[in-house]
Amino acid sequence: RNVRKGECMKKIALITHIADADGAFPIILANLAFTNVDDFSCDVKEVDDTLSKVLEHASIYDTIYIVDLNITDEMAQKISQSELKDKIKIFDHHASNEFLNKYPFIHVVVERNGLKECGTTLFYEHLKNITGNEIFSKEVLKTMIELVRQVDTFDFTDEEVFANQTPFYF
Repeated sequence: RNVRKGECMKKIALITHIADADGAFPIILANLAFTNVDDFSCDVKEVDDTLSKVLEHASIYDTIYIVDLNITDEMAQKISQSELKDKIKIFDHHASNEFLNKYPFIHVVVERNGLKECGTTLFYEHLKNITGNEIFSKEVLKTMIELVRQVDTFDFTDEEVFANQTPFYF
């Protein structure tokens, strides 16, 4: 792998949404970027509980990512008042969670440059920036991420859905 020295050796926890491709694809991305990933998939109502369980072992993780989900304001307040605020990074695209942007470790972006975002696109951009890994510049990966974005945000025409989703079935 072409990553910055030591980057791939970090131990990462990843909490994602269990329900769809926007929750599943970040697991693939994390495993492309890092060699030591523990992933946890959960439903929206289970995020705080899942994070609490992961935090019981926080000392073994360099970074704890939450993608396509968000935590409650109460949990965010607790984290912001602890040393964990530098260890946790959250990437979400749901407008109902924009108020959580008041916390520096939470990044809720609904739309950018006229395109609806999804958790996968936000996480991809972050990993691309921090790792320098060549794989994040590959057109095939960019295409897959764009397909996840389109499907997750319903940002397509009927013709595009048929043409563009084909790779998901092979």
